[in-house]
Amino acid sequence: MSQVSGSDSLRSKVLRGGAYLGFRQLAGLFINVVGILLLTRALGPAAYGRYAAALGLFGALQLGAQLGIGVFLVRSERPIERDGLDVAASLLALSGIVALVVGALLAFWFDQWTRIEGVSSTALALLVALPLINVAQVATAQLDRALDYKRVAWIELASQAMFFSVSVPLALAGFGSWAAVAGWWCQQIGLLVGTSWAARYVPRPAWQPALAREMLSYGFSYSLSIWIYQLRRLANPIVVGRYLGAEAVGIVSLATQIVTQLGFAGVIAWRVSTASLARVQSSADRLVRAITDGMWLQALVVGPVLVLFAWVAPALLPLLLGRSWEPLATVYPFLALSFLANAMFALHSSALYVVRRNLDVGIVHFVQLVLLFGVAAAVVPQAGLVGYGVAEAATIVSYPLMHLFVRRHMGKPSYGRALAVTSSFSVALFFNSLGWVSGLGILVLACVLPSWPETQRLVADLRSAAAAS
Repeated sequence: MSQVSGSDSLRSKVLRGGAYLGFRQLAGLFINVVGILLLTRALGPAAYGRYAAALGLFGALQLGAQLGIGVFLVRSERPIERDGLDVAASLLALSGIVALVVGALLAFWFDQWTRIEGVSSTALALLVALPLINVAQVATAQLDRALDYKRVAWIELASQAMFFSVSVPLALAGFGSWAAVAGWWCQQIGLLVGTSWAARYVPRPAWQPALAREMLSYGFSYSLSIWIYQLRRLANPIVVGRYLGAEAVGIVSLATQIVTQLGFAGVIAWRVSTASLARVQSSADRLVRAITDGMWLQALVVGPVLVLFAWVAPALLPLLLGRSWEPLATVYPFLALSFLANAMFALHSSALYVVRRNLDVGIVHFVQLVLLFGVAAAVVPQAGLVGYGVAEAATIVSYPLMHLFVRRHMGKPSYGRALAVTSSFSVALFFNSLGWVSGLGILVLACVLPSWPETQRLVADLRSAAAAS
């Protein structure tokens, strides 16, 4: 009886957490649409591309510097006491300082390689924040572990609003990429203060060698796999910037941001599954069932929004952003296709992380990295922006490897419904190239979807959750 009650309690927390994150993503989407519309129109592709290139270098170093410690705090099977949190904060502060020094050295090389004027100084302005952002992971991990996504949602929304409230006026005043840098700094300070207050945690120096080794032994392999994946962000400035210039970097970056914002369900599932799957990690059967149920649901929620934007983008972008952003519509379907495939396999990677098969995920990410850089370097000089889109889509061939790792350690998920949903929306993304034929898959899906037992069970679960609320 207590086991059922505990399961219901976890399901209730997960659904509430997902609902709060869903609200955060929808509200954030609205803020982003308005903010990005104003910011990118004021900056133009070149200035926005300079900021995006610098942010790509920062992001690659930031995730590597986190050492996976935040995820260790979330997924630990035992509660972490105050002293343990301080040890984590001390490790993160040290790694942030090291990453800052490495980043400062790389920034000057980055300027020469990308051929984007002024990108090194912009990157340095972001890298200075690395130690503070690293330490803030401890408070964020506490909130995620408690599934307290209500506070997280409000803090992230307020910080996002701070970014645009500072950057847009400065951009209109003519400060170029530095307007976005100033807004970004305000956003990070807001996140640091907000999460520390919500978690009631202020870090202090502490050291316990045994606990530090435990954190690093888990965190290193996790951080390595995430860091390899994050290196994908450098393909845009390094390859696109070198051959096509800062304007093209800005277009690809904005297209990527649009895809990420529209595919908010994938982000929600990743964050919620990080905490929820950890609670069933002892049962391989339950992990496999979660993957099977989650795959088609993720594609079903993510796909329609991505497809809708693909259909309206050619007419909408010149009207809202100006003609200089019009090429975004040509690269967007490829990036959305890559994101849709990644959403389908998001729970695979999350489950592998939970059972501590971090290096397996790292291998998949490395294959994706090689594919992205290799195809982009070969195709972008001849095909331009579409070449980069093709390179992003080429990373899809790495996912059978992810399946093999899951099958080896947990069991074989069922892919029938997930493939039906994903393929229907994937073809529809290219409506502007293929015409009305591309929408036939969605029409068929709409006819058969209500008859699926999984769909009926999902509707029943949602009604029960709503009644319980």
